[in-house]
Amino acid sequence: MTRVLVLGGSGMLGSAVVDWLARDNSLNVAATVRAQRYAERGRMLLPEVEWHLLDIEECLSANTHSLLHKYDWIINAIGLNKQLIHDDNPTEVERAIQVNALFPHWLARKAGESDARVLQIETDCVYSGREGRYTEDAPHDPLDVYGKTKSLGEVQSCNVFHLRCSMIGPELKSHVSLLDWFLGQPLGAKVTGFTNHRW
Repeated sequence: MTRVLVLGGSGMLGSAVVDWLARDNSLNVAATVRAQRYAERGRMLLPEVEWHLLDIEECLSANTHSLLHKYDWIINAIGLNKQLIHDDNPTEVERAIQVNALFPHWLARKAGESDARVLQIETDCVYSGREGRYTEDAPHDPLDVYGKTKSLGEVQSCNVFHLRCSMIGPELKSHVSLLDWFLGQPLGAKVTGFTNHRW
């Protein structure tokens, strides 16, 4: 049975990945969350998943890599998203560097010690959008701290696989996503946007 660990199981992407993988009986699925309340909720909704508490901002210096050695695949759905990083806030910039840039390198190294493979979820925000029609080998040209830290976190290693995506969906915890913002608008509110936009 293939053992899969999803890091960031309570985020928008991570929760969807855990839910999907838990349906596959050929997989032994585990997930990490930062807070006990998310672990309890996860155990209630998906009891077949093994839930672990893990704060990656602490694990860079702690001896938590023993958890990683139990799995064949580690899916990194952890990331400090754009809405939580203000380029003029040194504390937020430092956290973004630690979570988005340094952690993926630490993870790749620790996973490699046990021959585990990492699926690293990447963002299209490593591109500024100035050029358009980017190919996967196009040079990154991010303009903000989020894009720069995510670009630095793209580890080139034989045990790391990259999946670049852009997504919209509900969040289980922070409610700072586009969909949550849109759904939170008062009834009858006018929202500016685009028509005939190709995503």
